[in-house]
Amino acid sequence: MKILITGATGFVGGRFLEAFGQQYGVGNVVGTGRNPKQIQFWQSKGVQIEQGDLSNKSFTDTLLQKGQFEAVVHVAAKSSPWGSYDSFYQSNVVATRHLLDAAVATKVKRFIFISTPSVYFNFKHRFNVRESEPIDYELVNHYTKTKYESECLVRRYAQEKGLFAVIFRPRAIVGRGDTVIAPRVLTAYHQGKLKIIGDGANKADFTSIANLAQAALLAMRADERCNGQIFNITDGNPQPIWTAIDFILKTMNLTKPLKSIPYPIAYSAAWLSERVHETWMPDKEPALTCYGIGILRYSLTMNIDKAKTLLGYEPQIDTYDSLLEFVNWYSNT
Repeated sequence: MKILITGATGFVGGRFLEAFGQQYGVGNVVGTGRNPKQIQFWQSKGVQIEQGDLSNKSFTDTLLQKGQFEAVVHVAAKSSPWGSYDSFYQSNVVATRHLLDAAVATKVKRFIFISTPSVYFNFKHRFNVRESEPIDYELVNHYTKTKYESECLVRRYAQEKGLFAVIFRPRAIVGRGDTVIAPRVLTAYHQGKLKIIGDGANKADFTSIANLAQAALLAMRADERCNGQIFNITDGNPQPIWTAIDFILKTMNLTKPLKSIPYPIAYSAAWLSERVHETWMPDKEPALTCYGIGILRYSLTMNIDKAKTLLGYEPQIDTYDSLLEFVNWYSNT
């Protein structure tokens, strides 16, 4: 079986390359990406990486026609709390449509799409959220809106065009290679900007990258009941966010106590920062965003019964083991 993994020069895609290479053989896995340094790294390990832009239809069509893939694992996305709608639309919706069209044309058997649980976020505490709960509120940012649009595309192709497709919503992916969550926390800490928002009691799910890779491998042999379905993927053990952050800091011998700030003050500062950037520097992400403050304030936990029942998914790695894996990796890079 030959498998294409998009976004392979990023954190999640890179770990998928490892997992799928071990399962199906390195010679049967091809990645796409745009980071030249990471492309060289993977090529040195014998992995084929195609450099290109998935929003370029010619590149995508040629890639799938040449590759004769049986499965596509679509990880690549523009992921950020800031940026123009068009930039997100091109990288997320247009690129996904091109891949779907090429997958149908070349008779790809499996399409696995990595989406986001940001679609559940609405500036309220939410617990044990299921995939079936209605999204009847304004989505929080352009990233979330375009990932949801992409989900709808994938489901439509599964229902109307005979493409077997599965959608994952993993929450706060952590582990070796993380370039997003834990590094941002550490940067904010070193800049003196990391503060506990509100009472610090809010909880969240995390998803160990090894558990997400396991879920993706399970989707490769999932039965027809899973076609077109959305699955929450987490470690199944929600944690107080600030306890997890404290674990990272203390494990790295960063012991300066964090100060607290009332949520209304933090949110107001973020709102003002966003307005300033929109007006005078729209291409630069603010240090504070309303979404970022909200994530650190509100609880969001997710129900994974559907993945357990239909996919046979069971978390194998504990969240704190993955956080420790990150610390060990980060300390040696």
